[in-house]
Amino acid sequence: KERMCGRVARLRAAELRMLRVPELRKLMRALGVSGEGCVEKADLLKQLAAAPDIEVAPEEPNLLKEKRLCYEVAELEKLELSLLHNLMERHRVPFRPERLDLSEEEERQVALQSFADEGWLKDGKLATSGSKASSAKKAESVDDQKVESPSVAVAAPVD
Repeated sequence: KERMCGRVARLRAAELRMLRVPELRKLMRALGVSGEGCVEKADLLKQLAAAPDIEVAPEEPNLLKEKRLCYEVAELEKLELSLLHNLMERHRVPFRPERLDLSEEEERQVALQSFADEGWLKDGKLATSGSKASSAKKAESVDDQKVESPSVAVAAPVD
């Protein structure tokens, strides 16, 4: 600690945002910054940035777009929906469905489209032909068709 006395710790905002709350609290304890009174992660980040011996480098939007990783659609399609939402939160990808009563597959497609819109896909766009989206649409059209099924009478067992 003596060696670090009088020195400024320089941290990157993007890296801090990627940390989970327990990791962020551990870092703050190591740096001697109190997290007391902080309820949300945003509060912890503000408290850390306000500390006198801490310098938080802001994100540079142009630099981030050039250097950030991108995902394959197939990689994202394999993720459980909860993990996909976690990834969206981590990368600040907005989730704005047009309606609230989405099926799981529709919700996944909105999430994937959001990744595409924000530039997180390797090819830059979401392919719809041959994907799960087109097969889901085909399944919907089959469900919408009226199918007459024959009536079947079931007799009660006789004792």
